[in-house]
Amino acid sequence: MAEIKFKHKEKTKEYDDNAKLQEFVDKHKKLFGIIIAVVALIIVGINWHKSSVEATRKLVVEDFFSVQDKFENSKYDEVTKTGQEFVTKYAGYNQASEAIILVARSYNQLGKTNKAIKYLEDHLKDASLTKFSSYSARFVLAGLYFDRFSEENKADDAKKAAKLYEEASASSDGLNKGECRYLAALAYLKAGAKEEAGKIIEKEEKNSELNYQLKSKFKTLKFQL
Repeated sequence: MAEIKFKHKEKTKEYDDNAKLQEFVDKHKKLFGIIIAVVALIIVGINWHKSSVEATRKLVVEDFFSVQDKFENSKYDEVTKTGQEFVTKYAGYNQASEAIILVARSYNQLGKTNKAIKYLEDHLKDASLTKFSSYSARFVLAGLYFDRFSEENKADDAKKAAKLYEEASASSDGLNKGECRYLAALAYLKAGAKEEAGKIIEKEEKNSELNYQLKSKFKTLKFQL
């Protein structure tokens, strides 16, 4: 009989626990409903955000291809307009950095070197470029200054070109470091800054990673010191 009473007590306790649980659920039914709804909204929001981001990325690629296509087909006037619109619309994307360089190069092709220089300098100041584009922008900007030096023979432009080539070398991952250093030394020589050129040449002569072609170029520069 004692054993039967014990089982009965266990069943009664289990029933009481279930009843309390049901009472708790009934009491907080509305709260549970709100929580479930919020979680559902969060999931929907995350999925919408993912699809929205993916759609934007696709649009960025398509719009950049349009700008790039105009540049390759020598429609430079259109590039200066649509390229700048692209940069404003998609600021922060890698393609925006590349578009900045295309706009500057288009200005240069149109004979507006000063405008190209100012455009690149403004974007270098606000640090809106990716690392690779930062290197490219400095390399292009250095070339623009050197071109202007060739036309106007102002030593200051050659010095600016040299400094930018050095900066481009520093921001490069190694692909064109040596070439940038050579162009920097050449620009310093053209500016009459033989001391600065000599420092670069001396350092590169000891550079074991430099290829034979570049070593020969540096030797040629050394004769001009």
